Amino acid sequence: MTSCNPDETTPLFELAETPAEPTGSEAIQIVFDHWVATCRGSNKGGVKPVLTDKRAKVIARAIGWYGIGTCKAAIDGIVTSDFHMGRNRSNKRYDSIELILRDAEHIEGFAEMASIPDAAEVFHAEA
Repeated sequence: MTSCNPDETTPLFELAETPAEPTGSEAIQIVFDHWVATCRGSNKGGVKPVLTDKRAKVIARAIGWYGIGTCKAAIDGIVTSDFHMGRNRSNKRYDSIELILRDAEHIEGFAEMASIPDAAEVFHAEA
């Protein structure tokens, strides 16, 4: 029997054309802008963050590993953490894009915090 499926391992419904995810500098800018809006949006009167080469490299690496959606979820997740948002003994925020997207452990942990209620407490307990 001949199949209409050119790739026998891919179901036909997955062969439908899907919108391509932005790549390269466009993808980096999307993630950076999301971080600025999410973590620096209330920084009234402060210094506007700049997309430096160092930040772009960190973001590009993370996008390569996880895609834009998971990177944005990790950014969303950090804001659920009182500690990272400055509600700690030193009143210091720990929400830099370099920290959020530092490595697989940070990306996965913060992304999980975005989707699980009270996940911030679980993340800190495991750390």
